[in-house]
Amino acid sequence: MKGADLINVALPEELLEDVLRRVGGEKLDLDACALVCRRWRRLDRATRRSAKLPASGVHADEVVGLFVERFPALADVSIDERLSADAAVVSAPASRSRRHVISSIPSGSRSRMSRVPRFAGILFPLPSEQTPSADGIESFCLTDVGLTSLARGCKGLEKLSLVWCSAISSSGLVRVAENCKKLASLDIQACYIGDPGLVAIGEGCNLLNNLSLRFVEGATDEGLIGLIKSCGQSLLSLGIANCAWITDASLRAVGSHCPNLEILSLESELVKNEGVISIAKGCHFLKNLKLQCIGAGDEALEAIGSCCSLLEILSLNNFERFTDRAFLPSRKGARILQILFSMIACY
Repeated sequence: MKGADLINVALPEELLEDVLRRVGGEKLDLDACALVCRRWRRLDRATRRSAKLPASGVHADEVVGLFVERFPALADVSIDERLSADAAVVSAPASRSRRHVISSIPSGSRSRMSRVPRFAGILFPLPSEQTPSADGIESFCLTDVGLTSLARGCKGLEKLSLVWCSAISSSGLVRVAENCKKLASLDIQACYIGDPGLVAIGEGCNLLNNLSLRFVEGATDEGLIGLIKSCGQSLLSLGIANCAWITDASLRAVGSHCPNLEILSLESELVKNEGVISIAKGCHFLKNLKLQCIGAGDEALEAIGSCCSLLEILSLNNFERFTDRAFLPSRKGARILQILFSMIACY
């Protein structure tokens, strides 16, 4: 019937929430649903599960804080410093739409507004003046303040990815550990996170089953071992790449405390035979193993062939010290269904 709002009348709120959940993770589709009407926008805010947020720009902390305030159900968040909060800041036109936006803001905040960023289809009011950091220097990227806002606003967080967040530290990760007890997946890339942050994640996030550390300069064996000792039983997937201070000592801890590990990706110049052998002897459920360790050789591969009977995928990159002898144990009984050799510069 023309002019009738049949969907909103016929669908109770529970069913409409289920419809929005089934839209999927496509941001454009979810934003389109939020623009249907006020009711759909409210339900979208209450049910949206994933978001990719900017981590650079003078308003990065404020944008993250405002975003999680509007979307408290977020469970999957990626924060990337290659995305700029300032890029999303647009000057609101001097029109009725601007008057409407400003009229919805408390009067005490209106005088401080000059620009309004639009992110995920929502206008976020921000201060017109740049806020200096505690040391008097303006912050041009996400800090521990923004990460703390995320942790406290999204206590149901299950998956967190931090990419090139150069201004966050262990303090922010400690706040995540204290508030996000359901965290199951943590991906840290090119962030200066120290050992206290990793230890706190291990102690506070006992459901963690996926951990990826890439170019994490502040992490050492002490931090990773502390994490593994606390939540190693739940870990199913572990990735370590180019972490300059992580050695065989961490891999010995993995072999001792991660019996259920199924996926391991390891890229390191410091790892030797001893570390890989510890993994092979302790992680009998390994199915997918990727190694780029120029310091390991035949002994390490022999241990993999002898002990990892469930291995399905083996990828070897930049191995300079192995010979044909390393593959004899696999011919004698290891059930390797698919071996992928990516031998780049193997001498």
